[in-house]
Amino acid sequence: MSQSLLVVEHALIAHYLGQIRDQETALASLRLALSSVTNILILEATSKLPLESYVLKTPMEETEGLRLTSQPVFIPILRAGLAMLSTALTLFPSCTVGFSGQRRDELTAKPETYYLNLPVQSGSTVILLDPMLATGGTAAEAITEIKKFKPAKISLVCLIASPEGVASLSALHPDVDIYTAALDRELSAKKYILPGLGDAGDRWAAS
Repeated sequence: MSQSLLVVEHALIAHYLGQIRDQETALASLRLALSSVTNILILEATSKLPLESYVLKTPMEETEGLRLTSQPVFIPILRAGLAMLSTALTLFPSCTVGFSGQRRDELTAKPETYYLNLPVQSGSTVILLDPMLATGGTAAEAITEIKKFKPAKISLVCLIASPEGVASLSALHPDVDIYTAALDRELSAKKYILPGLGDAGDRWAAS
């Protein structure tokens, strides 16, 4: 498997991922579980962001502090990626947000772009958000467009991934790190992840 893949192991991820997979999980519990897993994955994906030192005063004395030199750019793949965006904004309230609108052709399983808003600058750190990495086509298409702006680093954060999707994305974009909560068994004949969690966008948005 790709060296750029990191399956993040954490007791809370295991706990909440079970709730996300369970079709009987109530909407409020599903949203909490999805947000909680996303939180841990984003923390892992951003653990090496560049820092700079500065002088601060505690109530006791002057000391050295550290702060981010810049905020990452978060780009959810519409529409399912929106389920992960609010968590990113909680962790990085001053971040820049873009959008990549991708739909999958149900006959060919290939991505079609219908909307792009990529406020990426040269040297940016970009984090792509998508709950599921299935065939890898939509993520690969979005990354191809993002690379035109020459960011310093691109990472993908997803809840679950298929071996086929990881292999495909890593072959096309070997410099992109993939952070996921689980590497599932396989894709079905219709290109859905098994055992999977259903349609993340539909379930998260259900009323």
